[in-house]
Amino acid sequence: MPVSHPPAANSASLKRSFVWMFAGNLIFTATQWGMLAVLTKLTSDAVSGQYGMGLSLSTPVFMFAGLDLRLLLVTDSEQRYRFSDCLTLRLLCGGLALVAVLATGLAWGYDGATLAVIMAVAFGKLVELISDTYYGFIQTHRRLDAVSVSMVLHGVISSAGFIGCLYFTGSVFAASVAYSLGRVAALLLYDLPLTARLRSAAATNDADDDSASFARLYSLAKAGAPLSVKTLLVSLNTHVARYFVAAKFGLAGLGVFFPIAQLGFAGLIFSRALNQAVAGRVGELAQSRRMVEFRRLLLRLLGVYAVLGAGCVGIAALAGPSLLTIAFDEGYAQHSLILTLVMVAMAVQFMTGILDLAMIALRRTMLPAWLSAGSLGILTLACWQWVPEFGFAGAASAMIVSRLPRPFILAWFVFRADGPVCEISKSHSVPQVDSPQQIPAREAA
Repeated sequence: MPVSHPPAANSASLKRSFVWMFAGNLIFTATQWGMLAVLTKLTSDAVSGQYGMGLSLSTPVFMFAGLDLRLLLVTDSEQRYRFSDCLTLRLLCGGLALVAVLATGLAWGYDGATLAVIMAVAFGKLVELISDTYYGFIQTHRRLDAVSVSMVLHGVISSAGFIGCLYFTGSVFAASVAYSLGRVAALLLYDLPLTARLRSAAATNDADDDSASFARLYSLAKAGAPLSVKTLLVSLNTHVARYFVAAKFGLAGLGVFFPIAQLGFAGLIFSRALNQAVAGRVGELAQSRRMVEFRRLLLRLLGVYAVLGAGCVGIAALAGPSLLTIAFDEGYAQHSLILTLVMVAMAVQFMTGILDLAMIALRRTMLPAWLSAGSLGILTLACWQWVPEFGFAGAASAMIVSRLPRPFILAWFVFRADGPVCEISKSHSVPQVDSPQQIPAREAA
């Protein structure tokens, strides 16, 4: 039996969804910033670098392991995918991701203390991956208010554990463990019970059969693989610059660059919230071939992001030293140029994020993956050339240069007159949507 979804969202419900998601993302990000601020004030740059390396190493691995299953669920207007299969697949991939992080840390030669911090952070990423799967199911039931509440609980409980443990023990490892346990508590106390209630209240194929079959898991992994490759490449486009900084300046240098880069990308909480709020609507318009409305919505979002990006860059240019002093300490104020450069990279990322969502909704997943690979290649070459000579500024400049071509190429593909999906005819008949598995073969041809 197919999943029973609520009626399509209208403009008012989209606004409410955005408000909820923005509030949840804002509060969650504020708690993470509280952790980072306390970390920089209570520990040395080298210790901050240990935590930064834990995030920089584990984040790409777990984003790849996630297979972008949440977006597949949310944009699945034809209800092809089961939540139970998504959860099973993510648990399997999450376990493999932990092994991959450990192997990478050992291969890179980190000492036991640093490796322990990396694995504690990685465990928190595993819990985050599981919670994100539940968020996908909850979002298909138009309960973004519940997703927002969960994000707040996760942020408050986990950050309180991290800050309290760091303050009393001085150990970033113990603090990272406390953070992960806080996320586990929020998952058990809120996410699981809410999902159980939603599943029991709706007639779903999950409720009828929770068993996973190899065929269904393979089909789901095949659908998510192109998205996960793209997501991995996007994540590496954020973190590769940090790898070069750590290689050149050590963990102490990363402990300086990492917080500034995190602050520079703070505006992504807005775009993430907005993209999550409109994901269902974008998928609905694309898969029902209502391309005029689809492109009109994208243009409005791109306009919002253009204004937001310009504002963020302007604020960083004018008030960068003050922002860094307030967020961290006076020693960071001398790096205000780095903050401005990272803000420019973030402004470009705003445009890329919504256009990537549009491509996923159109089930055209290979082009974003190839573009991400190209961006990663540019970033790697630029960092290799510029970080040794220009230091932090070279890393931040490389992040800008590697991101610039992508939104223009995606925009041309989405908005061209003979785009990937034609406008629906006057008969208003809705043709069959190609499955995600069929699309890559057609693109290759």
